[in-house]
This record gives sequence, structure tokens and C-alpha cells, in this order.
Amino acid sequence: MVIVSKIITFLALQFVADSSLRTVKQAFKNAKLPHTLGIEFKPKALLDVVFLADTSKPPIDVIAGMAVLKNDTSTQPSFSVTFPGKRVIPPEYGSGPFVVTVLDPDAPSPQNTSWAQVRHFLAGNFYFEFGASGPQLVNKTPAVSDWKAPSPPEGSDAHKYAFLLYKQSPEFNDQTLVNSSTPIKNFNISQFAVATGLGQPIAGTFILVAP
Repeated sequence: MVIVSKIITFLALQFVADSSLRTVKQAFKNAKLPHTLGIEFKPKALLDVVFLADTSKPPIDVIAGMAVLKNDTSTQPSFSVTFPGKRVIPPEYGSGPFVVTVLDPDAPSPQNTSWAQVRHFLAGNFYFEFGASGPQLVNKTPAVSDWKAPSPPEGSDAHKYAFLLYKQSPEFNDQTLVNSSTPIKNFNISQFAVATGLGQPIAGTFILVAP
């Protein structure tokens, strides 16, 4: 299993692609993601996702609902988190931990979602650490589900891929519902969140990827 070593950085004044909670919330609503994922999406923070699969090209800083080429999603992205209007991390989140998951609700196609949701990533134990560059969320534990690059089948319309951030619950590390060998198809994030006490996501964004 690949050890997750991606860094989620919080910088209160950092510019991120999604710069408005209202805009991200509306984008989720327009895409009907709260309904299809069975979540209540009232974000408290901005989750910035950056792809850098091809180092010869500039990084791709995701805006909610933007189209991204499949080849540009071949490697796990990095993440950063911003709490708009806050100069420090809100005390209710402390130093963590947090959970990140990535889901495809359109598999095998938006017209036939019999495989949905497909779990493309699930990892917990992201914590804030404080260094010279500011507070960061660092995870050094194995992912529950390693990164699986988007791969919509030929002939399908573009798929949505939703990135969700949760405040980690005490129950998460003891959960036995999902492990590295659990099928990634027909996952249900809302049922999983209830069973593991995650509640609702505190941040999120999404991309569109075509075959």
C-alpha cells in the first residue's frame, strides 16, 4: 500500500482557486451533487485541489466544476485548505485529524449509475503541523483506499469527481467497512459517514473528466 504523504496546507490569507464558499456551494447544487451523494453540503472551508501529473506544464488548480484532462489526473493531487475570513485555524477543528475522500457518482456513465459511487480515494489522519511555512495538514499513514485516477469508459459523457473533506471522528480509525481490498464500486459515502460518525463534509470541490 502506498503511504500517503501528500500535504494539505492551511494559510489563512492564501489565494485558492475556489475563493467563495457561496460559489462552491452553488456549483455543487447545480451539479446535483448533494442529492446524488446523499450529503448536506454547507461548507465551512475551501478545499483547493492541485494536479501536477506533467511537470512540464503548469499545475492545474481546480475550480469547482472545471474540466480536467484524464491524463492530467494520473497522479494523486495535492490539497490545501482555507477558512475564509479566519486568520487562524478555528478552534473547533484543532490540529485535526481530517479525512479526505474522492468519489465518482457517474459510473459507468451519467445515464447509468449502477456502479456508483466509485471510491477513488479515502484517507484519514491528516493533522495540522506548524512550521516555517505556516500550519500544514500532513498525513503519514496508509490510505484506506489509494488514489485511483479517473478513467471514464469510452463512449461515456464526462464524469464528475467529487473531493470531500471531513473532520475525522474518533470511530474512523476503528472502522472495518472499508480496507485496501474492499471493492471500490457501489460505495455510499452518506452511509459510511453515518456508520463512522463523520457527519457532513466541511469542504469540497469537483472536476469533470471525459474519456
